[in-house]
Amino acid sequence: MKRKRLNFKPIAIILIIIIGSYVIFNVLHDSPEDQAKETVNEFLQNEQEGDFSDSWKSLHSLIHDRFSQADYIKQRSAFYKETLEVDSFDYNIIDVDHLDQWRMTEQSNFLSDVYKITVKQMVSSTFGEMTIRQDYFVSQDKEGEWKIIWSFK
Repeated sequence: MKRKRLNFKPIAIILIIIIGSYVIFNVLHDSPEDQAKETVNEFLQNEQEGDFSDSWKSLHSLIHDRFSQADYIKQRSAFYKETLEVDSFDYNIIDVDHLDQWRMTEQSNFLSDVYKITVKQMVSSTFGEMTIRQDYFVSQDKEGEWKIIWSFK
């Protein structure tokens, strides 16, 4: 009597496709933490270049409520160019923490799923070498885009 052999080729092909799709999805799909860090990187790269109108686009609507775009551009430019007397800066992200809840001020509503990203900016100013440490809070807006908020407590 002849034994019938099972054909494992279709099963193997299906498993390879499933595993391959899973790996590709996870490699190409950034985690929320990575997306939040990328938002801060894009913001700071625009600030380095003095492109404050583009950095404005990375700010959460809560910040837009505090500053008009014109005031933000004017004040941010003055901070770097007039107060610090620098044209650019270097920076490093030194820490990332996930916060279940956070709020911008004591009176603000809580936001959930927020990333606190600590940044160290190094500037060479008229007053010598300086390091500015600032926390950036990154949360998704109503459209699901990651946007920057600062603490005003």
